[in-house]
Amino acid sequence: MAGPVGLPLCRPLSGGLWEVRASLPSKREARVFFGFHNGMLIAVHAIIKKTQKTPAEDLALARQRFKELQSWQGRTRT
Repeated sequence: MAGPVGLPLCRPLSGGLWEVRASLPSKREARVFFGFHNGMLIAVHAIIKKTQKTPAEDLALARQRFKELQSWQGRTRT
């Protein structure tokens, strides 16, 4: 029995950031970027891809948000 061809549904990027992909009924692809912080999975950005390649600005935004999230260590929101 053969396995799926192509990228896995979930894969690590770098710096603790992950990507999960989903095929939509409209034949488009969705991406959710997330990371783990204080034992919680937190989504930092999501897109519906319109081109084959993930736009660099979307990836940069996800990385920036995850970095900000990591700087919250020990802080609480009131």
